[in-house]
Amino acid sequence: MLGGAESSNPSANDLDCFATKSAARLGQVGDPLNREEGVDRYESWDLIGSNHFADVSEGFDHRTQREVVIVQLHDQFFTVASRGESVWKDVLNASAIKHQHLVVVHDLDRTFRRVILERIEGNLQQRISQKPINPRECRQILRQVLSALAEIHSQGRL
Repeated sequence: MLGGAESSNPSANDLDCFATKSAARLGQVGDPLNREEGVDRYESWDLIGSNHFADVSEGFDHRTQREVVIVQLHDQFFTVASRGESVWKDVLNASAIKHQHLVVVHDLDRTFRRVILERIEGNLQQRISQKPINPRECRQILRQVLSALAEIHSQGRL
């Protein structure tokens, strides 16, 4: 699957693992939730990629104790108020689409101009670089992509 909902009920071991990983990345000892009031809920880790619209980073959500992907929209789109409103409207529109083969949008943070997404392991580019995709697997991937695209079209969002 290209993207899908993760389990909504992480185990205590999962939460301990995330907290430990977060603490290790921060160089902290103990519970990373023992932070001062007002500290950002989201911690940005490694940059995954960047394009004309945004920087995309791995990250951590301290409130839900899960790894996420943080899409930080570039400031250039918000220098003119009307342009910023238009960009944010597009973000809201796209985030409303729900489908089993689309990455889940966990949160929209207008203050910091970022979108918080479900983190999934791997991507199609990594998969293709490992070994050629056989015709059966290619058809399966295309069905998933086309199914998501059909849903987007059915909602009139593209």
